[in-house]
Amino acid sequence: MYLPDTNIFIKAIQGFEPEATFLKKNIKRGNIVISVVVIGEFFAKSNPVEENAFNNLLTKFKVLDIDEDTAREAGLYRRGMSEKTKQGLLLDCFLAA
Repeated sequence: MYLPDTNIFIKAIQGFEPEATFLKKNIKRGNIVISVVVIGEFFAKSNPVEENAFNNLLTKFKVLDIDEDTAREAGLYRRGMSEKTKQGLLLDCFLAA
Protein backbone atom coordinates (compact mmCIF):
# COMPACT_ATOMS: atom_id res chain seq x y z
CA MET A 1 0.00 0.00 0.00
CA TYR A 2 1.29 3.46 -0.90
CA LEU A 3 0.47 6.89 0.53
CA PRO A 4 1.95 9.21 -2.13
CA ASP A 5 2.99 12.76 -1.35
CA THR A 6 1.27 15.66 -3.08
CA ASN A 7 4.17 16.18 -5.48
CA ILE A 8 3.69 12.67 -6.91
CA PHE A 9 0.10 13.50 -7.87
CA ILE A 10 1.03 16.88 -9.33
CA LYS A 11 3.84 15.44 -11.45
CA ALA A 12 1.76 12.46 -12.58
CA ILE A 13 -1.14 14.67 -13.67
CA GLN A 14 1.33 16.86 -15.56
CA GLY A 15 2.59 13.72 -17.35
CA PHE A 16 6.01 13.41 -15.72
CA GLU A 17 7.67 10.02 -15.47
CA PRO A 18 8.12 7.84 -13.51
CA GLU A 19 5.31 9.35 -11.39
CA ALA A 20 2.57 8.86 -14.00
CA THR A 21 3.43 5.19 -14.55
CA PHE A 22 3.77 4.58 -10.82
CA LEU A 23 0.27 5.93 -10.15
CA LYS A 24 -1.36 4.16 -13.10
CA LYS A 25 0.14 0.82 -12.13
CA ASN A 26 -0.75 1.09 -8.47
CA ILE A 27 -4.25 2.48 -9.03
CA LYS A 28 -5.00 -0.64 -11.09
CA ARG A 29 -3.68 -2.80 -8.27
CA GLY A 30 -5.67 -0.90 -5.62
CA ASN A 31 -2.45 -0.02 -3.80
CA ILE A 32 -3.01 3.72 -3.31
CA VAL A 33 -4.51 5.52 -0.32
CA ILE A 34 -4.58 9.28 0.03
CA SER A 35 -4.52 11.60 3.01
CA VAL A 36 -6.78 14.60 3.50
CA VAL A 37 -3.52 16.53 3.85
CA VAL A 38 -2.57 15.66 0.27
CA ILE A 39 -5.99 16.76 -0.96
CA GLY A 40 -5.59 20.15 0.72
CA GLU A 41 -2.03 20.61 -0.50
CA PHE A 42 -2.98 19.62 -4.05
CA PHE A 43 -5.79 22.17 -4.30
CA ALA A 44 -3.52 24.86 -2.88
CA LYS A 45 -1.00 24.30 -5.70
CA SER A 46 -3.16 23.27 -8.68
CA ASN A 47 -4.86 24.96 -11.59
CA PRO A 48 -8.45 24.21 -12.75
CA VAL A 49 -7.36 21.60 -15.33
CA GLU A 50 -5.27 19.75 -12.73
CA GLU A 51 -8.13 19.98 -10.23
CA ASN A 52 -10.50 18.29 -12.66
CA ALA A 53 -8.06 15.44 -13.26
CA PHE A 54 -7.42 15.09 -9.54
CA ASN A 55 -11.14 15.01 -8.74
CA ASN A 56 -11.49 12.09 -11.17
CA LEU A 57 -8.62 10.29 -9.43
CA LEU A 58 -10.07 10.83 -5.96
CA THR A 59 -12.91 8.41 -6.68
CA LYS A 60 -10.36 5.60 -6.95
CA PHE A 61 -8.75 5.91 -3.49
CA LYS A 62 -9.56 5.37 0.11
CA VAL A 63 -9.17 8.75 1.85
CA LEU A 64 -7.48 8.69 5.24
CA ASP A 65 -8.78 11.18 7.80
CA ILE A 66 -6.78 12.79 10.56
CA ASP A 67 -7.95 11.72 13.97
CA GLU A 68 -6.73 12.73 17.40
CA ASP A 69 -4.06 10.02 17.59
CA THR A 70 -2.69 10.95 14.17
CA ALA A 71 -2.60 14.64 15.10
CA ARG A 72 -0.76 13.87 18.32
CA GLU A 73 1.79 11.70 16.51
CA ALA A 74 2.32 14.41 13.87
CA GLY A 75 2.98 16.97 16.57
CA LEU A 76 5.50 14.70 18.24
CA TYR A 77 7.27 14.09 14.91
CA ARG A 78 7.42 17.82 14.27
CA ARG A 79 8.75 18.55 17.75
CA GLY A 80 11.43 15.90 17.35
CA MET A 81 12.43 17.31 13.98
CA SER A 82 12.59 20.89 15.23
CA GLU A 83 15.00 19.82 17.96
CA LYS A 84 17.39 18.49 15.29
CA THR A 85 16.85 20.84 12.37
CA LYS A 86 14.64 23.67 11.18
CA GLN A 87 13.40 21.44 8.33
CA GLY A 88 10.13 19.54 8.44
CA LEU A 89 6.73 21.05 7.83
CA LEU A 90 3.84 20.06 10.03
CA LEU A 91 1.83 18.91 6.98
CA ASP A 92 4.61 16.46 6.11
CA CYS A 93 4.55 15.24 9.70
CA PHE A 94 0.82 14.54 9.34
CA LEU A 95 1.60 12.36 6.33
CA ALA A 96 4.31 10.55 8.25
CA ALA A 97 1.97 9.94 11.17
